Amino acid sequence: MHTRSLVTHLALTLLAGAAAPLLAAPPEKPTIADIAPAQTLVVASLDDYPRARAALPGSHLGRLLSDPDVARASTSLLRLVTSSAGVGGDTLEVPPLEEIERYLSDELGIDPEDLPEPAGQIGFAVFVSEAAPDGQSPAERPLALLLSAEFGAGAAALEDALDRLAERAEQKGFAIARRSTHQGATIRSFYDPQHDPDAKDKAPKAEADPEDPFAFEDFDPEPLLTGLHVARVGAGGSFVACSDLPALRALLDRLAGANQNALAASEVYRDSSAKVTPGSLLTAMVLIEPLAQLASGPGGAQLGALGGGGVLSNLLPLLSYPETGAVLTGLGIKGTRSIILSTLLDTPEAVVQSDVLVLGPRGGGLLGLFQPIQSFTPPAYVPADAASFGMTRYDFSQILPNVRSIVAGLPEEFRGLVEPQLTPLENVAGPALRTLGPELVSYQRLERPIDQSSARQVVAIASSDTAPLSSVLGAFGGAVGLTSRAFEGATIWGLQADQGPLPVPVPSVGVATGQVFIGSAKEIENAIRLSSAAQQGADQGLAADPAFRAATAALSPGAIGYSFGSTARALEFSFESLKLTSAQAQEQHEEFLRQFELDRDDYPAPNFDWIKDLPAPSTITKYIGDSVAEFRLTPDGVLMRQWILKPAR
Repeated sequence: MHTRSLVTHLALTLLAGAAAPLLAAPPEKPTIADIAPAQTLVVASLDDYPRARAALPGSHLGRLLSDPDVARASTSLLRLVTSSAGVGGDTLEVPPLEEIERYLSDELGIDPEDLPEPAGQIGFAVFVSEAAPDGQSPAERPLALLLSAEFGAGAAALEDALDRLAERAEQKGFAIARRSTHQGATIRSFYDPQHDPDAKDKAPKAEADPEDPFAFEDFDPEPLLTGLHVARVGAGGSFVACSDLPALRALLDRLAGANQNALAASEVYRDSSAKVTPGSLLTAMVLIEPLAQLASGPGGAQLGALGGGGVLSNLLPLLSYPETGAVLTGLGIKGTRSIILSTLLDTPEAVVQSDVLVLGPRGGGLLGLFQPIQSFTPPAYVPADAASFGMTRYDFSQILPNVRSIVAGLPEEFRGLVEPQLTPLENVAGPALRTLGPELVSYQRLERPIDQSSARQVVAIASSDTAPLSSVLGAFGGAVGLTSRAFEGATIWGLQADQGPLPVPVPSVGVATGQVFIGSAKEIENAIRLSSAAQQGADQGLAADPAFRAATAALSPGAIGYSFGSTARALEFSFESLKLTSAQAQEQHEEFLRQFELDRDDYPAPNFDWIKDLPAPSTITKYIGDSVAEFRLTPDGVLMRQWILKPAR
């Protein structure tokens, strides 16, 4: 195997297998849906690893990753990561990947050349453990993590590698290896040495160093994983790794036919799978319905009174309360069944296409106030150098009536507390809201020279009559220090120049003919100028930009929201901000050492050397172009589709 292929599958290889007799139970090549239980909350899969790996090198994304400048930056960052993890170091004279291979060979006894690559699906799941003590409700059970992978003919080589890993783990003392059997399968368990399941006396809690003034006396967090349990399943060389041993035994029972509680038989999973975008390489789902069923099940509402329950014991009571249902209904998202992510590589239009579908009822409540857009055309006030631009249409006049409907659905004790506050709010804000919209626009422009505050955001809302809003600002603006001034026929409300710092940033508000702007005073002034220039026939905004026109040409009308992002400007801001942040962090560290008279060897500075190797934005934009996205209300729910476009020719 070529050394550069190692990173692609190393972690999966080390976690996804164990020596075991072949199980006779069908299916021969179980998928993550066959293995995970119906109580799964999150599931993801790369359905064909060989196809994905073969497609990557020739794709735009693959060519980007193999560019010498990008590869150098990746190597520099990987060197930092492996150094932090105790593999290699900053003074290494060999590439980090070779150092990882040396670590595997010398420290773990594994020859990287012997490690097979996955030969089929790779899957991941988070689920509620099926196994629990008697009397424990599902919501009190632990969440378990599950990884599965099919290795086919490479299964024997993987078994041998993990045999040597288990032996070396014991020798080196960095893990405790245990074996057990269940349903004819050998389970190999790896435990953190601090969490030996057979230890009668647990290791004492580490005490803070009294000589270190910055030590946290009570800081002794539990690790995310105290053990990992792996087994081979099916006859096709598939492996599973699970964070919870009882949960692994339960899934082995299921595969042996002892129970049929598989995710594949779940209605919400089947319905969600049917909505995955055809051609998706990587798919992920957040399954809301099982969580809602747990909340409405036995004990769901009482879990808040329990001490030391499972991870879900704080969340489920909230979902089970009647007022939560009223709020979800008012928002228009009650009955959401799942959130589905589909990812496609190298489509005709895009380097990457990502689809997110919120599967559930369509519209209603506040969600139903969005209106379709017929033309994604930037208004004249959006500058040509905007880094991003988005548009939607919303019925602001119906916000407060919908809020009153939500309140009406609350239990009486809550309704009595909220309703008296609604009438004054309606009297003050109602007239202004009825004049706003439906068009709502947001954009971001970069102020140069670039620093961390260069990204200037502006929100603009159409207004049929600005008088009601002006009245509200006149009556209440002074309470937060806003004063008004005239500017080219408009009025800008903002903080005075000598205004002291406030706990919460307060933006300026510009009230112009037919438009309300919210943002920095300087950007509002620029928007007003551009609007005036457009009225005089000037065509100098984003709408005239050839790059914007090319990126949005394929979008079709009827969505409830659109967005555009300039990749070059986003990269410029991100990279320059990183460089400035690293320089400031180094200066602050030096000041910290001087202030407390500390030794630099004991408190080394953060390593930001990798930032020096960042490629120029122009290097990246040779392979990827701008991005566009749309949001649509469909019969299946809300669909967000984003394209990272191919570079313009």
